[in-house]
Amino acid sequence: MHWLLLAVLLFILPIRNDLGVTELTATYAPSPSAFVTVKGMQVHYRVQGKGPVLVLLHGMASSLHTWEGWVAVLEKEYTVVTLDLPGWGLTGPDPQKRYRTADQVDFLKAFTSQLGLTRFFLGGNSMGGNFAWNYALRYPADVLGLILVDAAGAPPDKAQKGGRPSYFSVVETPVLSGYFSKATPKAVFRSLLKQVYADDTKLTPALVDRYYTLMRREGNRQAFIDRAAQRDGQTNRFADLKTLELPVLILWGAKDSWIPVSDAHRFLKQLPHASLVVFEHLGHVPMEEDPATTVQPVVHWLAKH
Repeated sequence: MHWLLLAVLLFILPIRNDLGVTELTATYAPSPSAFVTVKGMQVHYRVQGKGPVLVLLHGMASSLHTWEGWVAVLEKEYTVVTLDLPGWGLTGPDPQKRYRTADQVDFLKAFTSQLGLTRFFLGGNSMGGNFAWNYALRYPADVLGLILVDAAGAPPDKAQKGGRPSYFSVVETPVLSGYFSKATPKAVFRSLLKQVYADDTKLTPALVDRYYTLMRREGNRQAFIDRAAQRDGQTNRFADLKTLELPVLILWGAKDSWIPVSDAHRFLKQLPHASLVVFEHLGHVPMEEDPATTVQPVVHWLAKH
């Protein structure tokens, strides 16, 4: 019923046009932002700091901005590379609609090669965490260590209940998805962010505006729909994680309502060289909700590896 009510709400809302990347760049890509051509896309990225390289991947509907709190600390000792993944942020849609996990691993390999990165630490949140551990399985020689932050990709656990937003059911319904590509109410984004933050008093107007505006970047809403259509039939390599001979740091918000903390323990059990830190007061995007607290175990872990 929740998704039906949301669908009705969408249909009574006015059309909101896409926004051109040029006008968005002025606001969301100040220095040190740069762009590089990878697989037919102008990829928005940042390289900040000096030292061993750490590449960080954002989650669904997000952008490289989600990591800025961490970057402010880590750039003192590390070269931190962040980027807007295909279909999100200023990078925008893949012209060939390559959005499966294997496609994203291919993209990341092309991106890191383009930047001349050969050995690096790799981290990711949610969807980006899924891409990170799949990259490590495919290219273990590239990765010095993994940081998984409320990572996606564990097979569904029948014992777990819900958590997946009703909004996604609307987007994946063919009769409704076309309308979604034109009508995207800001109130929906505010509602989604309240789900991923444990403390929604931290949801400033600027934060909501950023998520909302970048989703309206030309082609991003259609990319969301195209990605949803490719969810079925993907090979899940979760069982292969037991073969991964890399150090792994798992970070998780205990109040994550999208991916339960029980998945953190599933990753811990599967990975032979992993450690886990759970933040009792945080939700699905702990590095964004409380960067000062969550970056500390990262600093200590990186120093040991």
